[in-house]
Amino acid sequence: MDDVTRTGYLAHAMLPIYKRRIEQAREWTREALELCQNPYVAFSGGKDSAVMLHIVATERPGVDAQILMGGETRLLHPDIDDVLKWWKSNTSVNLIEVLVDTVFADGWEDATFEESYSQFYDGWNKYLHDKGHDGVFIGLRKSEAGNRRRLFRRFGAIHRYSENRKDARAGIVLACPLSNLTTADVWAYLIRHDIPTFDAYVDGDERTKTRLGWRAMNEFGQLADLRTRNPRGFNEIVARFPELRRFGG
Repeated sequence: MDDVTRTGYLAHAMLPIYKRRIEQAREWTREALELCQNPYVAFSGGKDSAVMLHIVATERPGVDAQILMGGETRLLHPDIDDVLKWWKSNTSVNLIEVLVDTVFADGWEDATFEESYSQFYDGWNKYLHDKGHDGVFIGLRKSEAGNRRRLFRRFGAIHRYSENRKDARAGIVLACPLSNLTTADVWAYLIRHDIPTFDAYVDGDERTKTRLGWRAMNEFGQLADLRTRNPRGFNEIVARFPELRRFGG
């Protein structure tokens, strides 16, 4: 990020509208924390989840944060260990790395990408259920398009899932305290508080993920960007899943 852009975001952080939206995020965070005893923060290392984790940790020091990682995560983000080290060294957050490897792990050598992609989330849901969490904070914003916008129209910033659900979300409080923030608000907060994020974001990517995803490849050019930033990582991924080579640009 160049100095002019950085200075612009710092100026944005001085605006009353920015301060009001951040305070609203804090209020929603406090409200959600009153509704659950054992929440966790879904942390990805990206810009939105970093702001959310910082806000939640301010309201509840020592909060659990879980970063869901696949076997390909460090290929997509070679700087991830630097980001995780910052959180572990500079905050009270209890950062838990959860590895669900359906890419390079034993037993998955012959799986297609479709098989790997669908099974990944089954393992993740079982993990959450086993840990007994009753709330989750997710860094979604309603300014984002598609399913994320529809989620806010249906549930709002805070929602408790029905106890009658048949999956791991039964009774869980879903909190999205960044609901009203803009991209400028997010960057202003990160810079103002000196919070690191992945180089992929700093270099201009609006969205990315800690693992491969159909939407990230189709809409956000995940693999095309990786081919430019980390050719070795790109080659290793398409050697594992040759069917993904077409997404490399």
